[in-house]
Amino acid sequence: MNKKPFLNGDANGIDDEGIKLKSVVFDPIDEGIFVRFRDNMVGYVGLKSLMRKQDISLVIPASVFLRSNGISVVFPMLDGGEWDVDYLAIRALFDAQVGQRLRDLEIRSASQLGERIKSVRKKRGWTQMELGVKTGLDQAAVSRLERGVHYPRIETLERTAAIFSIPVTELIFGE
Repeated sequence: MNKKPFLNGDANGIDDEGIKLKSVVFDPIDEGIFVRFRDNMVGYVGLKSLMRKQDISLVIPASVFLRSNGISVVFPMLDGGEWDVDYLAIRALFDAQVGQRLRDLEIRSASQLGERIKSVRKKRGWTQMELGVKTGLDQAAVSRLERGVHYPRIETLERTAAIFSIPVTELIFGE
């Protein structure tokens, strides 16, 4: 799972340069990481808080490192891949203001995505039930998506975009 940074401080009211990561150290005894941010805030987080138990066995935690620009903590994986954890996701564990802004952004994003799905569905002249049948979702799930109550998994986004014959990026960003 690769997580990319999704919040730009200028656009979302967070001066994120000062809260990017400065260092990370793995603690083998408690199986977690100590992080230091550029503004010198420090914190500790257990691996179980960052990933599912079955995923912990796929990474090499002792080899953890930071991306050079401080945007993520990177755990090398046994298969040669990388597991990235975004700096803002980590910062939100220690900073209530960042956590709240991320929650607000998530709500706004889900709402905007829902409006786009609803708009495309209506342009096609489909009911929620018809879209649900085409995507393999029930009508209630389609309703939750359109109302922005739920942000779908990437597989659902890909399936929905394919049904609409549009790129996933157009569905997500409205391009």
